[in-house]
Amino acid sequence: MMNERDLKTIRYMVQQNDFRTSNEIAAYLNVSPRTVMRIIKSINEADQPDQLIISEKGRGYKLDYDVYLRFSNQMNDLGSYSPTERRNEVLLNLLFRAPQPVALDELFGRFFISETVVNKDVLLLSQQIERHGLRLVKHHQELSVSGSERAVRQLIIGAIGKMGITDYQSMKKEFTDLSTFDMQFIIGQIDFIEEELRSTIPAPYNINLFTHIYILIKRYRQGLRADTGDEEFDEDEERQIQENPVLYSISAEVIGHLGAYLSREIPAIEKYYILQYLISSRLLSTQTTSSKYSPRIQAIVDDIVKQMSHKFGERIDSDELRVDLSQHVKPLLNRLENGIHIENTMLHDISSEYPQVFAETREAVNTVLQKYLGKEVSDDEIGFMALYFIKYLEQNPRQINALIMCASGIGTSELLKVKVHKYFPQLNIEDVLSLRQYQKNRAQYDAKTDLIITTVRTDEIDSTRPIILVNVMFTASDQNRVAEKIKELSSDEHDAD
Repeated sequence: MMNERDLKTIRYMVQQNDFRTSNEIAAYLNVSPRTVMRIIKSINEADQPDQLIISEKGRGYKLDYDVYLRFSNQMNDLGSYSPTERRNEVLLNLLFRAPQPVALDELFGRFFISETVVNKDVLLLSQQIERHGLRLVKHHQELSVSGSERAVRQLIIGAIGKMGITDYQSMKKEFTDLSTFDMQFIIGQIDFIEEELRSTIPAPYNINLFTHIYILIKRYRQGLRADTGDEEFDEDEERQIQENPVLYSISAEVIGHLGAYLSREIPAIEKYYILQYLISSRLLSTQTTSSKYSPRIQAIVDDIVKQMSHKFGERIDSDELRVDLSQHVKPLLNRLENGIHIENTMLHDISSEYPQVFAETREAVNTVLQKYLGKEVSDDEIGFMALYFIKYLEQNPRQINALIMCASGIGTSELLKVKVHKYFPQLNIEDVLSLRQYQKNRAQYDAKTDLIITTVRTDEIDSTRPIILVNVMFTASDQNRVAEKIKELSSDEHDAD
């Protein structure tokens, strides 16, 4: 069985492209090199046929990425419950049964923890529940949750979101009481919605909708009274219904199907709850343009694009990017209005692999939303929006301008140019020149250059630009050094000069 430290080690090794010594891994984990050896052994002896982390004498350890990909979906099964996961499990058990009381033994018995730890968990759960307008009630040896049905469901959605579920089969795996019949019914309703709208509901919005219908089925089966949710529509809810007649009609049909499936009457407010999820989901259509969206959404997108272009010191804009942002911003505004949160299971990967893009997106988006709405959004939302800019930047890589320079003689410079262009066709070679020519017009060359590739000793060159010293034959070592510098420039790339 893997513990949290094993999983932390794996997450670290996923980010490494080459071997890492036990000292490097130990420094990251804040343990001794000997402990690292024990951790690696524990990981490799876990329930899997192949070694996940390979070792080579004198080089250290490296993740076998093929093995990782084959078994990454099983990683959650290999680890024991962390305290956070344990409390999340208990919370879901309480919420699904609310307002009915549940015995402490039933909630915590299978975790084999002390009474002191149970009491600490109860205190933390009480604080978490209160932040959502609910109350945890302890009576003798039982716990229950009291408060509005809407708040209970929102907290259930949030707790399920923390489980990192990304597909329907994962939902079935996490919730063993989800029968095949219920699963087929829920998927059938999502298929029905997509057919009616002639659109696709992508992840994670389809998972949120699946979860909501699953909650409905479970809550009503566990004795939720029909009048619990029998609330009158307020002014804002009536407005949303009037503004979205097609979506509300589809929501009503889904609730009708659910009532027939459960053989009971479902209150009208449930139609509105389904509507909330539909207007808060990103619906994909093949014929979408940014001009289809309201002036307010177009203004927000325009401001975000301008902010990002300013931050990166170059034009970041395209019709495709604006459509992507518009399709996200419209339901985002509805999620903010309705208090709906979506979990981004890719958040860690996005923020660690593209830290600059993530940070700049967070600052730009929150600046714009503060201006228009007086609100900021979660990092989960920022992660999704950062993906659109990451895609744009990957499709439109910054052109790196280079100078080829030798001490004297254009002949050697031209030879070097041919070799550089052969291995790095993405470089725009601005000029081929001698050191003397460069020195005469240094400011002019520096203004249009990102990189200097030269056979001249770097201490002889006075320049504000990065310089790479290479052999005129441009060996494999030279090629690797240039590749690393290009990668470095591409990741720092978009800093304004």
